[in-house]
Amino acid sequence: MGYGRRAWLLAGGVVVLATSLGSVCWIGLQRPADASVVQSGALAVVLLPRADGSRLAVVDVANARVVRRIELRSLATDIAVDASSGVVVGAQAGGFGPAIDRAASLTDVRTGAVRYVDLPVIDPGDVACVGGSAFLLHSTLEASGTAFSVVDVASGRVTGSGNIPGPPGLWASATGAVWSTGEDSAARPSLRRIDPRNLSLSAFGLGALVPTGLVEAGGRLLVLGTEDASGQATSGAVVAIDPVDGVVVARETVAGLARSPQRAVEVGGRLVLGDWSGDEPEGRALRLLDAATLHDLGSLGVDGIPCALAAWGDRLLVVDRERGRLLVVDPVTGRTTSAIELGERDLVFSDVVVVGERR
Repeated sequence: MGYGRRAWLLAGGVVVLATSLGSVCWIGLQRPADASVVQSGALAVVLLPRADGSRLAVVDVANARVVRRIELRSLATDIAVDASSGVVVGAQAGGFGPAIDRAASLTDVRTGAVRYVDLPVIDPGDVACVGGSAFLLHSTLEASGTAFSVVDVASGRVTGSGNIPGPPGLWASATGAVWSTGEDSAARPSLRRIDPRNLSLSAFGLGALVPTGLVEAGGRLLVLGTEDASGQATSGAVVAIDPVDGVVVARETVAGLARSPQRAVEVGGRLVLGDWSGDEPEGRALRLLDAATLHDLGSLGVDGIPCALAAWGDRLLVVDRERGRLLVVDPVTGRTTSAIELGERDLVFSDVVVVGERR
């Protein structure tokens, strides 16, 4: 989740949570959890915000059921998966004043166990995982720039920290590195690459492209964005970046969305783009591109408001913010093969990740 969306959340979303979640109905487990699936099968993990914290809904997608709900100690604004362990890492930002937090949550969704790692700086808002480490970007702007912390997932210890020049921007892992966005000394859009081995920083210009999303697809970094600084344009662009020298190697215009693309995921050779940002209007359509060529493949309608996306094999997972469902969609036919009730409606935001099968 980028800083602009986090600012919207903390300015208004917490108030919405406090006033609306009182009427939320918690639907319990539909059936007892299948131990073999929970211990070894692929699971989707959906982040559900709450007034007094956050909850992870663990979903057995193959059997279309929620198998576990895990409470987190404070509001988490982002989650990511450590591929080496299957641990889900949460950025525990908390709320305002005494409710603010400074931790990374490390959740084993197969057992339900949660560890918390206190960080040297308050208010972590975004998390990306690379090579067994979790990199958390804070909203705290210090003299040297925006702070970030590094946590070794296996040991649960803070192993490093640093700063990104300027205010916080987008934050993601791709091509074995951590990437962030910001501005250069002339206030032009800039892309930063953090080497996870030594935390060295490289910067690349983005020209007139204002970045609105970062994603890895086809083994390369893609930058989603627009040349309209307001971010409200109904067309945008997707740009493929060489991870070594930052050169643009491909670019394609994106049309057919309510605003410039904000998020994307690669599913079965297709790049699925969404424009949800928390602002009105909220679209109900996604856009499909060829993941290799970036050529447009048309629109994909969704039965709901798609606020978070993930890939489950050759299927697309979509969190429907409005009705609180995890949709399983065939991106080739556009057919929704299952709609799994998460137990909470009218989500302020959400995120979804997939923990792969245990080998």
